[in-house]
Amino acid sequence: MKKTRIIFRWTGNNAYTVSYLMALLTETLDPENFTIGTAETLSEIYATDSGDPYSTIVAYTLVTPQAEWAKNEILSLKKDLGQNITVICGGPHPTALPEDLLDAGADHVFTGEAEESLPRFLRLFHNSPGTVKDRIIAPLPLEHFDAYPPFAYKLDFFAPVEIRRGCANRCAFCQTPGIFPEIRERSVGYVRDTAIKILEHGRDSIFFLITDALSYGSDALNPVDPRAIEKLLSELSGTGIKIHFGNFPSEVSPSSLARYPETALIMKKYTENTKILVGGQSASDRVLGIMGRAHNADDITTSAKILRETGFTPIIDILLGVPGEEKKDRELTMSVMESLVLKYRIRVNMHYFMPLPGTPLYGSRPEPVEDSVKNRIALLVKNGHARGDFFKQLELNDYTR
Repeated sequence: MKKTRIIFRWTGNNAYTVSYLMALLTETLDPENFTIGTAETLSEIYATDSGDPYSTIVAYTLVTPQAEWAKNEILSLKKDLGQNITVICGGPHPTALPEDLLDAGADHVFTGEAEESLPRFLRLFHNSPGTVKDRIIAPLPLEHFDAYPPFAYKLDFFAPVEIRRGCANRCAFCQTPGIFPEIRERSVGYVRDTAIKILEHGRDSIFFLITDALSYGSDALNPVDPRAIEKLLSELSGTGIKIHFGNFPSEVSPSSLARYPETALIMKKYTENTKILVGGQSASDRVLGIMGRAHNADDITTSAKILRETGFTPIIDILLGVPGEEKKDRELTMSVMESLVLKYRIRVNMHYFMPLPGTPLYGSRPEPVEDSVKNRIALLVKNGHARGDFFKQLELNDYTR
């Protein structure tokens, strides 16, 4: 019996998503008809070419910084293998700019949430090759969020558990609200059961994926619910697993922490991590307004103070170069960060603005950064107070060359 082979292009940067999708397909597709695997190189894909035009699907899931690489690779695959493979794409960049991948040779592009649309497409593809005419495949309604597996633990692929999807805030630089317009949340029972599975497979720690860790269990009337957070963490603690909460990829909003300082004590009581990541972005209230952030600059300082007094090392995310930012804003942000390094021994994650498709600021040029500011960042890095992709992102988006 002919099988459909699905190969996920594994890059490391997409490990979380690939693990999730492999779990989804392993549990929803008939193994009699499908095989599912990964490829870290193009040569691995070429080695699987069977000459059957309907047998092999190569799947890409990617973000915008990977787009040029992915498009070049897809062009090579289609040139070399022609109709012997079908290329599908999904993720933030294809969701925002599906035609970009189709023009590069992709056969089908999935937009938005694919928990229902991807398995349906694959079944149709296998049972009736050539009948799937839509090249852009829209999302289908999802079941309850607990209906989907967290990651491919059966294949020994583990990833942070996505406990809340979407974001109530609409930051001008962020793709999340456009990709996930509806907020979804997984239950405490789901997360506890996942922790038990992790332990059963010989692992001892659980990590989370959520835009603001302190938003778990919240709603429009209660932007932070400390009781819901404690219930989640206490239930997990009862399993004996080590909990990592509030650090990457589950940062904390400065407004959430500043307005609900008791949440720091809750995290300290249950978590294993010694660092908390705070999405500060700028110490200029004017720039925070341009970004559409829900906090002000004082919230960043307050958060750093709360975390240090609770026994955590604060890690502050900073984003320079947002369109409309001025020299005085960058200098203010650097001065505040330098002050917080001295006062609260914070560390800074430095980033440079990248215009992402599907966001209000897409199409806008980043603001140039003065050499004096670059030198201050370099000094923080040299002294171990800062890290991040600032200089790499600056190089990628340097419009002055």
